[in-house]
Amino acid sequence: MLLCRSRRAAGSRLPDCVRALGSQHTGTTFVCSNRCFSQTAALQESKTVPGVYVANIEGRQNSSPILLGLTDYFERHMSSVGFFQPVSGEAFPNSSSGLSRHIDLMRSAFKMKQDPSQQSGISAKEAAKLLSVGQTDELMDIIYNKYVEYRKQHDLVVIEGLSGREPGLGNVNDLDAKIAATLETPVLLVLDSQTEQGFSSATDLANAVLIGKQNYSHHNATLLGVVLNKVNPKEHSIISQQVKSKVHTPDFAFGGALPYNPLLTTVRLNEMKAALGSKLLYGQDDSLDAEVSDVLVASEGINELLNHLHSMDARPLVITSRDRTDVLWTLLTAHSNPVGPRVAGILLTSEGSGPTQLIDRMLASAYGKHGRLEGAAGAPVMTVDKPMYRVCQILGQIQASMLPSSNLKIDHAKEAFAKYVDVNSMAERLAAPKAARLTPKAFMHSITQKCQANPQHIVLPEKSLDKYVGILCEARKKKGLTEQQARDSLQDINVYGTLMVLAGDADGMVSGATSTTANTIRPALQVLKSKERPLVSSIFFMCLPDKVLVYGDCAVNVEPSAEELALIAVTSAETAAAFGVTPRVAMLSYSTGVSGAGPQVEKVKKAVETAKQLRPDLHLEGGCV
Repeated sequence: MLLCRSRRAAGSRLPDCVRALGSQHTGTTFVCSNRCFSQTAALQESKTVPGVYVANIEGRQNSSPILLGLTDYFERHMSSVGFFQPVSGEAFPNSSSGLSRHIDLMRSAFKMKQDPSQQSGISAKEAAKLLSVGQTDELMDIIYNKYVEYRKQHDLVVIEGLSGREPGLGNVNDLDAKIAATLETPVLLVLDSQTEQGFSSATDLANAVLIGKQNYSHHNATLLGVVLNKVNPKEHSIISQQVKSKVHTPDFAFGGALPYNPLLTTVRLNEMKAALGSKLLYGQDDSLDAEVSDVLVASEGINELLNHLHSMDARPLVITSRDRTDVLWTLLTAHSNPVGPRVAGILLTSEGSGPTQLIDRMLASAYGKHGRLEGAAGAPVMTVDKPMYRVCQILGQIQASMLPSSNLKIDHAKEAFAKYVDVNSMAERLAAPKAARLTPKAFMHSITQKCQANPQHIVLPEKSLDKYVGILCEARKKKGLTEQQARDSLQDINVYGTLMVLAGDADGMVSGATSTTANTIRPALQVLKSKERPLVSSIFFMCLPDKVLVYGDCAVNVEPSAEELALIAVTSAETAAAFGVTPRVAMLSYSTGVSGAGPQVEKVKKAVETAKQLRPDLHLEGGCV
């Protein structure tokens, strides 16, 4: 048992919202010194800020165009849009920031200034560690708390689901669904049409969407709709129509389909630079955002190299060793010549020594302060501290991605999303009124936040009987309580704690974990009483997977009358509201609908009528009335 003493000024009163609640016993008992039994300060749930959870049905990290397009849309309509990853993904190769790929991308694309550590809930490594020992609830608590704090800063938050790249997370679809339900954010499903076997048919896509929809619904996640990605451009219209006809419902929108765009799936020069960890020697950073259609190792002589380049219908990245300054000069001269072959860039590997000091000055002079060769954009020259065979290995394994510096890809992604996705219909669903619902995570977070905002001095009921013997005798004098009987009663920890509240030495008492309900509340009924509402009742907070319900009266009144049922209903509603649960009261008897009759049914009907008279503003139904 704990006793709470707040730091109120002498003679001050508890808030009206507490004093007006009447008497209500919860699963754990709270006793307040203003004679209002079992109340605390009203707890209000923090404001729910809209969010959209973007989840790839197949657990792929190919949702960059949707994340960029969705954020771009909301940024044009809201003053502050955030981006959050419940589980942070891996960083770009050789990233200087060390941030998750998409956090890095979104921060750059939308000039996000907040602390990046606020934009993720937990690292993939830590998440896997918790899941491996069955601590899923602890994982959800960490993610929820981080998200709630982050969302306070924004009008809307775009949330990215799991990528499937991180080991140890199990079924990422199930985990995504659990996280989305915990965060109370509607889910926008994403499905890639292009696979290793080619483009999927409309039937396959529709089936995958419906299966994914069932999985998320099974975990109590709210669904917003679906957007297809990388749809066959030749069949874009027919695929979109057929899938929409099979999956679109009033509660689940077919948002649209992005056609396959080769630009977004090609590896560009800046991606190669990032993968290799190479350094730009000459040229401009923006020249790295260039398509690389091929890779050529320059191991032959100059004439053979030029002929080879001239015969290629491409602008390749040419790889050569540092000591081949002849190749370097030849390529740069050809690149700046109107009839010479062009290259996407030049990469110098670690073999041999680099350009001499004289050659370095000549190249720097040739590029000038703007990093351009005479007559043409300078082909960027990079160097990497790796041998040629290792460079070729890395480039052979590289996959297309979207870097913070991939300006052309970012622009194309935003434009395609704006053209092919109907965000307005989904935005209307986001803005539509929703039935008030409080999840267990939100319920506990709200209580924790309230407690942290108003610290209390907690004491244990250490025995000092003499002080309270006289107080107890006075409170029970009508019952003829003797001093010895009072001393004996005060040996009970619940009686002692209640007397501390009565004497003003504590503002509240928390008890019940090791005591029966009767022993917990009997002392309060005997000495504190309840002046405003003589009936004391109880409630239990039932934390179900996706909601919190309040059950009353489950522990105090065995056979309440109709009038008492009405008081229990009203008091339960007020107590629920004090804890952040929006009260919508259902008064139940054993009868369903109008199928039954008898004294119990009639009693509930009468209780409903009485409760509506007491509180006509309450949403209250029951008893077939």
